[in-house]
Amino acid sequence: MQLSSHKFTKDVKSILQMMEDMPPLQRRLVKTILTLPGTTLEEEFSRCNASINAIVAYCKFKEAKKEALKAAILLVFIEKRPLICFVCLGRQGLEFTKRMYKFASPGDLTKHFKRKHLS
Repeated sequence: MQLSSHKFTKDVKSILQMMEDMPPLQRRLVKTILTLPGTTLEEEFSRCNASINAIVAYCKFKEAKKEALKAAILLVFIEKRPLICFVCLGRQGLEFTKRMYKFASPGDLTKHFKRKHLS
C-alpha cells in the first residue's frame, strides 16, 4: 500500500503514539513500514530494503522469544526451587522481560509471589 495517497487513520495515529511502549525491534518495524515512499528510485529501494531488514530482524526476535519461553517453562517444572515466577511466566499480556524475570534467590521469588499474587 502506498502511503503517499492515503491519509493516516486514527488507528495508525494511535499506534504511532504507542510506539514508545513497544520493544525496540517492533518500534523499528513499525517505523520503517510506515515511512512514506521516496521521491527517487534509489530512495524507494532504500526504504524497501530497510523494511525487509526490519521484518527479518523482528521475525528472528519473535522466534528467540518463543524458544526462551519454552526453556523457562521447562525450568519451572524441572527445578526444585525455580527462580522464575510461574504465574508471571504464564501471563501472555505481560511484557516479555517481566514474564522471564529471574530472581536472585528462591526467597526473593517467594517474596514477589506473596506481594504480587497472594495479596
